[in-house]
Amino acid sequence: MRTKTFLAGVVLLFVLIWTAGIVETAEKKAPTQCEVCGMKITAANKSLSVMVTEVLSPMAFDDIGCAIKWRDGECAMRQEALDDNARAHDYETGASIAMAKAVYVRGAGVKTPMSHGVVAFASKEQAKAFVAKQGKGKVLSYGDLIMLEFE
Repeated sequence: MRTKTFLAGVVLLFVLIWTAGIVETAEKKAPTQCEVCGMKITAANKSLSVMVTEVLSPMAFDDIGCAIKWRDGECAMRQEALDDNARAHDYETGASIAMAKAVYVRGAGVKTPMSHGVVAFASKEQAKAFVAKQGKGKVLSYGDLIMLEFE
């Protein structure tokens, strides 16, 4: 009898662990509304947005400036979570890129959802070429970007 009870306990434990693994690996749905301003993220403005899905509570920001504004109001641990997990979109291709590794351009005259005017690029060369083409704007690293203030 003890053996059957022990076996049943082991099987139950295995099922619970297996079920938890399935829930944990299920794809998290990307949010569709900005965490800061509440604006909906649509297909038209998705290339200007920031997504954070690899944390306990998925978040989205319709404008890169909103993401930085949110970051500024958080504790160091949540700031680090954003730095490590946020994904911006390359302005030219729409490809998802790690926000901390992206290169940014501000002041090039690009209209963004909340008028912060910041766009992301996968490489410094792309960002410099964009500034040259626009005839204005400043190329920024992620470190430069998080030092700026957004209202």
